Amino acid sequence: MQIKKAIILTCCLIAGCAQNSHLVANPPAYNNSNAVATHTEPTPPNPTLAINPKPLSPSDEAQLSEAKALNSQVETLYQQGQYATAIPLVKRSLAIREQVLGPNHPDVAQSLNNLAALYEAQGLHAQAEPLYKRSLAIREQVLGPTHPHVATSLNNLAELYRNQAQYAQAEPLYKRSLAIKEQVLGPNHPAVATSLNNLAALYLAQGQYAQAEPLYKRSLAIKEQALGPNHKDMALSLNNLALLYKAQGQYAQAELLYKRSLAIYEQALGSTIRLWRPV
Repeated sequence: MQIKKAIILTCCLIAGCAQNSHLVANPPAYNNSNAVATHTEPTPPNPTLAINPKPLSPSDEAQLSEAKALNSQVETLYQQGQYATAIPLVKRSLAIREQVLGPNHPDVAQSLNNLAALYEAQGLHAQAEPLYKRSLAIREQVLGPTHPHVATSLNNLAELYRNQAQYAQAEPLYKRSLAIKEQVLGPNHPAVATSLNNLAALYLAQGQYAQAEPLYKRSLAIKEQALGPNHKDMALSLNNLALLYKAQGQYAQAELLYKRSLAIYEQALGSTIRLWRPV
């Protein structure tokens, strides 16, 4: 997530509440604990190694290098909010990878994910859904059902459903993503904290406060242990837990958390911070 001069601490269920892994960069996005994941993915360092059975020609290698460079541009444009500009680039990257690597390669899944993320960012949910689903299917088939990239795809599809208030469809995907991360990365990894946060955000959106609170608290505890008490990602978790208390009218508890969140942001980013509370 790009940090801007005016940091927005949201009090509604958007990027400030859920964390993103949407754009998959040149890979895995488990170094970003601020990710409901939204959404693009980075390019793997050796995309064809051990997966592409046939040797690649110099022309193939050149095309794949172009696809990787395009994907990096897409990441940057996504972070800048230039979604329409990024779409033709990711489509070109996707076309190259499908032609050179075939339709079921993990790098094709990455490009599909990133195109879906760009559509989702523009509110084009109907276009995004089949792309997220195809990306997930490729990863499950090629990488196996418990690979971290599968967890990313599950999270991103769940986030798409959550944004459309399709909570019943989102919940099992968030839970499966969480289970994979816990199994593969361990229970105290920052990526687990992200999944806990996202599942809590889903419950908060439905007014299921009792289910949300222990998840937010565990997410906060993992981040504090892994990242330290003054890391900027801590500010987001404190803000989200404060949202939960505010929604229940527990204003004293919420105020303490908001103040601590604000103090962390001010220390990390300076005092040019505004709080946005949408009507």
